[in-house]
Amino acid sequence: MIESPYRVYGTDLPFTRKLVNTPCMEKKGRKTLGRDHWIIAAYEAFEQGGVDAVKVDRLAKTLGVTRGGFYWHFKNIADLMQMVLHRWRDRQTESVITRNEDAGGDPREKLRRLLIACAEDDGRFEVGIRLWMADNADAKSVVAEVDERRTAYIAALLQQIGLQKAEATRLAPVAYSSWLGEYSAAVSRTRDERIRNMEVLYDLLVGEKQTGATNR
Repeated sequence: MIESPYRVYGTDLPFTRKLVNTPCMEKKGRKTLGRDHWIIAAYEAFEQGGVDAVKVDRLAKTLGVTRGGFYWHFKNIADLMQMVLHRWRDRQTESVITRNEDAGGDPREKLRRLLIACAEDDGRFEVGIRLWMADNADAKSVVAEVDERRTAYIAALLQQIGLQKAEATRLAPVAYSSWLGEYSAAVSRTRDERIRNMEVLYDLLVGEKQTGATNR
């Protein structure tokens, strides 16, 4: 398991990618997998190839089982993808915020750590889920929920740094949009370039506290 204080959004890190807390038994040569095995396999398939990569036959082959086992746990692919959405929301938003807070530091340090996290991820899952939501109402709803929660957290950090609530509320969506833009550009930029861009964004946001708020 890799532990990094920066890789908190867009990947499972610092969580392990091993399958945990899901029983896997062998009966007469046949492997029986728990529900979470299918969810994790679908999550990783989506990260690699988007929603088109999440197919029952393909997942069964990856897991080394027959497709029949899928229907013990899910009605269809749409049912499975609901769980993938929930996994993404819980692991990449609420758990991330909790871990960032638990890591400690002042509000500036927390904000910088959050922004640098973007540069540590290639953004494939984030980009894929936003492409998918164009044709899927459930995905659109969950993405809207995630975006609102993340933006509110950024705004809260900006307020803790010293911005007035109105300024923090105004700047947080801009910061978050810039962050998401880095995911879209990740394929054409190196990790170091992405980190530099997030450092610039951080300086601009913190600079608002130092100079911008008094000059408006």
